[in-house]
Amino acid sequence: VSGTINQTVETYPLVIDYTLNSIAIESLPTYTSNGRVYSDVKRVKTILNAKITTTTTVVILGVPTPFVVTILSPQDVVVSNQYYSKNIGMIYTNTLINYQLNSLPAGFALPIPSSGSQSQDEFLDVYNVRP
Repeated sequence: VSGTINQTVETYPLVIDYTLNSIAIESLPTYTSNGRVYSDVKRVKTILNAKITTTTTVVILGVPTPFVVTILSPQDVVVSNQYYSKNIGMIYTNTLINYQLNSLPAGFALPIPSSGSQSQDEFLDVYNVRP
Protein backbone atom coordinates (compact mmCIF):
# COMPACT_ATOMS: atom_id res chain seq x y z
CA VAL A 1 0.00 0.00 0.00
CA SER A 2 1.38 3.42 -0.94
CA GLY A 3 0.01 6.87 -0.38
CA THR A 4 0.54 10.45 0.63
CA ILE A 5 -0.53 12.27 3.79
CA ASN A 6 -0.57 16.06 3.96
CA GLN A 7 -0.26 17.50 7.44
CA THR A 8 0.73 20.88 8.81
CA VAL A 9 3.16 20.83 11.74
CA GLU A 10 3.83 24.21 13.29
CA THR A 11 3.77 26.33 10.12
CA TYR A 12 5.26 23.70 7.82
CA PRO A 13 2.99 21.98 5.28
CA LEU A 14 4.44 18.46 5.35
CA VAL A 15 4.00 15.93 2.57
CA ILE A 16 4.49 12.38 3.88
CA ASP A 17 4.92 9.78 1.15
CA TYR A 18 4.77 6.22 2.46
CA THR A 19 4.82 2.60 1.37
CA LEU A 20 3.62 -0.21 3.64
CA ASN A 21 4.67 -3.77 2.71
CA SER A 22 3.94 -7.10 4.36
CA ILE A 23 6.08 -10.04 3.32
CA ALA A 24 5.68 -13.71 4.22
CA ILE A 25 9.17 -14.64 5.42
CA GLU A 26 9.01 -18.27 6.53
CA SER A 27 6.93 -21.16 7.85
CA LEU A 28 8.11 -22.83 11.03
CA PRO A 29 6.97 -26.21 12.35
CA THR A 30 7.29 -24.86 15.92
CA TYR A 31 8.20 -21.61 17.62
CA THR A 32 8.72 -20.89 21.31
CA SER A 33 7.45 -17.59 22.66
CA ASN A 34 7.18 -16.51 26.27
CA GLY A 35 8.00 -20.07 27.42
CA ARG A 36 5.23 -21.69 25.36
CA VAL A 37 5.75 -23.84 22.24
CA TYR A 38 3.42 -23.13 19.30
CA SER A 39 3.06 -25.20 16.15
CA ASP A 40 2.54 -24.34 12.48
CA VAL A 41 3.87 -20.79 12.76
CA LYS A 42 4.16 -18.19 9.99
CA ARG A 43 6.60 -15.27 10.25
CA VAL A 44 5.55 -12.06 8.51
CA LYS A 45 7.60 -8.87 8.18
CA THR A 46 5.82 -5.52 7.85
CA ILE A 47 7.82 -2.49 6.73
CA LEU A 48 6.77 1.16 6.69
CA ASN A 49 9.01 3.27 4.46
CA ALA A 50 8.50 7.04 4.56
CA LYS A 51 9.78 10.25 3.01
CA ILE A 52 8.84 13.73 4.30
CA THR A 53 9.16 17.00 2.40
CA THR A 54 7.93 20.55 2.83
CA THR A 55 7.81 23.51 0.49
CA THR A 56 8.92 26.93 1.58
CA THR A 57 9.47 30.18 -0.25
CA VAL A 58 12.87 31.73 -0.69
CA VAL A 59 13.58 35.07 -2.33
CA ILE A 60 16.06 34.82 -5.20
CA LEU A 61 17.04 38.15 -6.78
CA GLY A 62 13.90 39.68 -5.32
CA VAL A 63 11.61 36.96 -6.72
CA PRO A 64 9.75 34.65 -4.28
CA THR A 65 10.55 31.09 -5.39
CA PRO A 66 9.15 27.81 -4.01
CA PHE A 67 11.85 25.58 -2.56
CA VAL A 68 11.31 21.91 -1.60
CA VAL A 69 13.13 20.76 1.53
CA THR A 70 13.50 17.03 2.18
CA ILE A 71 13.10 16.58 5.91
CA LEU A 72 13.27 12.78 5.95
CA SER A 73 14.94 10.93 3.08
CA PRO A 74 13.20 7.64 2.17
CA GLN A 75 13.91 5.13 4.92
CA ASP A 76 12.34 2.16 6.68
CA VAL A 77 10.87 3.89 9.72
CA VAL A 78 9.01 0.88 11.14
CA VAL A 79 10.07 -2.76 10.75
CA SER A 80 7.91 -5.32 12.50
CA ASN A 81 8.32 -9.12 12.63
CA GLN A 82 5.11 -10.93 13.57
CA TYR A 83 4.67 -14.62 14.33
CA TYR A 84 1.25 -16.23 13.77
CA SER A 85 0.25 -19.71 14.95
CA LYS A 86 -2.45 -21.65 13.08
CA ASN A 87 -5.88 -21.45 14.78
CA ILE A 88 -4.51 -19.05 17.42
CA GLY A 89 -3.30 -15.86 15.73
CA MET A 90 -0.43 -13.58 16.61
CA ILE A 91 1.81 -15.05 19.32
CA TYR A 92 4.79 -12.66 19.23
CA THR A 93 5.76 -9.36 17.60
CA ASN A 94 9.00 -7.41 17.62
CA THR A 95 8.74 -3.87 16.23
CA LEU A 96 11.65 -1.50 15.62
CA ILE A 97 11.06 2.21 15.03
CA ASN A 98 14.05 4.18 13.73
CA TYR A 99 14.45 7.45 11.87
CA GLN A 100 17.08 10.07 11.11
CA LEU A 101 16.01 13.50 9.86
CA ASN A 102 18.16 15.27 7.30
CA SER A 103 20.18 18.34 8.24
CA LEU A 104 17.73 21.18 7.84
CA PRO A 105 18.43 24.69 6.56
CA ALA A 106 18.87 27.49 9.08
CA GLY A 107 15.55 28.70 10.42
CA PHE A 108 13.77 25.33 10.27
CA ALA A 109 12.72 24.12 13.68
CA LEU A 110 10.45 21.08 13.93
CA PRO A 111 9.00 19.99 17.29
CA ILE A 112 10.51 16.49 17.06
CA PRO A 113 13.97 15.11 17.79
CA SER A 114 16.31 14.83 14.80
CA SER A 115 16.53 11.06 15.33
CA GLY A 116 14.76 8.35 17.22
CA SER A 117 15.02 4.67 17.99
CA GLN A 118 12.61 2.43 19.86
CA SER A 119 11.97 -1.30 20.16
CA GLN A 120 8.76 -2.97 21.29
CA ASP A 121 8.07 -6.65 22.03
CA GLU A 122 4.56 -8.05 22.36
CA PHE A 123 3.81 -11.55 23.64
CA LEU A 124 0.55 -13.49 23.63
CA ASP A 125 -0.33 -14.19 27.25
CA VAL A 126 -3.73 -15.87 27.28
CA TYR A 127 -5.92 -17.21 24.48
CA ASN A 128 -8.99 -19.37 23.95
CA VAL A 129 -9.45 -21.75 21.02
CA ARG A 130 -13.07 -22.25 20.06
CA PRO A 131 -14.18 -25.48 18.39
